[in-house]
Amino acid sequence: LLYMNRTIIFYNFYNELISRTKANSIMWKPLSTYSTNTNLEDLFQCANDMPDFGTNSIKFPASYYIDNDSVGTLFLIEVYHPTTDPFSGFLFLISLDKHKRRPINLSSYYNVKQEDLVALRIVIENNIGAMQIDPNEISYFINHFFS
Repeated sequence: LLYMNRTIIFYNFYNELISRTKANSIMWKPLSTYSTNTNLEDLFQCANDMPDFGTNSIKFPASYYIDNDSVGTLFLIEVYHPTTDPFSGFLFLISLDKHKRRPINLSSYYNVKQEDLVALRIVIENNIGAMQIDPNEISYFINHFFS
């Protein structure tokens, strides 16, 4: 019963992440823009059930984060093994509490399926891609370039 409640709580959170991302009410950012004094692989290595970052790496172009000033940061990261399979990896959803500064691998704690994390990443990437292209800005640029 406790496991079922925990799963329901997570998937309510997950569905809210998806809907708010689609609605542009939360803005994910590329992990490469995250500023910290700590090496991110060292930081994430401290989370529960993470792969060894001695042999695995974060795929930065496929990893994102969002900040909540009152709670902390949520990361969606892809981890891959550069020598055995550089083109595919595993996704992890990690929370970092702003007070404890201790990362928690939510995807492991809640036993989240990879396909759910892939679906979240697709929504994030579609959202980021759509925000980068403003048709009005393009039209203005084209119409006024030679004037």
